Amino acid sequence: MPIDILIVIFAFFSFAAYLLLDKSLLNIICGFVLLSSGANVFLLSTSGDPYQKVAPLLSKGIESPFVDPLPQAMILTAIVIGLGLLALIATIVYLIAASSKGEGGKQ
Repeated sequence: MPIDILIVIFAFFSFAAYLLLDKSLLNIICGFVLLSSGANVFLLSTSGDPYQKVAPLLSKGIESPFVDPLPQAMILTAIVIGLGLLALIATIVYLIAASSKGEGGKQ
C-alpha cells in the first residue's frame, strides 16, 4: 500500500475523530461522514493495484490476473449503510433542535 494512500486514510480518521468529539451536532454529523469515507478509502486500498488486471469475467484465452471484486462490493454496501445512518442521525438532530426550540430556545 503506497504511503500517500495511508496518509489520506490517516487524515480522514483523525479529522473524523476530532469532529466526533466536538459538542456541535453539525460537527458530529460531518465527523460521521468523514469516518465512513475513510473506511471506504481503506476498503478500496485493500483491493490492490488494478494496473494490467482485467475484469473478473470468464472467457477463453485470457490468462491475465483478475481484479478482486469483493472490496468494491463491500464499498457499495458501506456507502448504502452510511447514507442510511446519516439520514437517521440527521433526523435525530432535527428532532433535538425542534424540541429545544419548543422549550423556550434554551440549549
